[in-house]
Amino acid sequence: MLKIKHLSYHKGFKSILKDINLTIYDKSFNIIIGENGCGKSTLLKIITKAILKGGIKSNFLNVFYLADKFHLPGNKYVIDFLYEAIDIFKDSIELSKYIKDFEIPNKKIKNLSKGNYKKVAIIYSLLTKADLLIYDEILDGIDPEIVKKVVKLLKNLDKTIIVVTHFIKAFRYINYNLIEMRDGKIVKFIKA
Repeated sequence: MLKIKHLSYHKGFKSILKDINLTIYDKSFNIIIGENGCGKSTLLKIITKAILKGGIKSNFLNVFYLADKFHLPGNKYVIDFLYEAIDIFKDSIELSKYIKDFEIPNKKIKNLSKGNYKKVAIIYSLLTKADLLIYDEILDGIDPEIVKKVVKLLKNLDKTIIVVTHFIKAFRYINYNLIEMRDGKIVKFIKA
């Protein structure tokens, strides 16, 4: 469980987050929505940093944050990079199945489209053994048919997931908690 109480954040004189109170339960799927600039991404960054530094009450041991602009090693080929990740994290997921299902070409990562780059990052996130996966705009740039596969994959994970998205309809078949933000505040929380 992750518990946030009265979190506020200011950058200079500008108030970005205002009195955020939020509880994220183990193995729950959570979607954060809101207009651009309302504090969604800032909230994800603060949650991730605070958990890793012990500043927020949480029982999550391993956290993975996939930012909208996530860096992967550009000169590596997709297959080499992902198989090296398996060696590092000792995971035995069906990598070739994911690569085929997600239609990822085996190119140098720096030559991938935005959507293929994101798909590689998603697969990488699954290899990390994190018990809390945090995704910022995970579906941005991914083709609609592959979006369905990504959502189905996430739905079947036995992990806690937080997703910031503008594509809420893509998650319509998932039982999720909905968190709506506006002007740096949580204005609505609908429990699954």
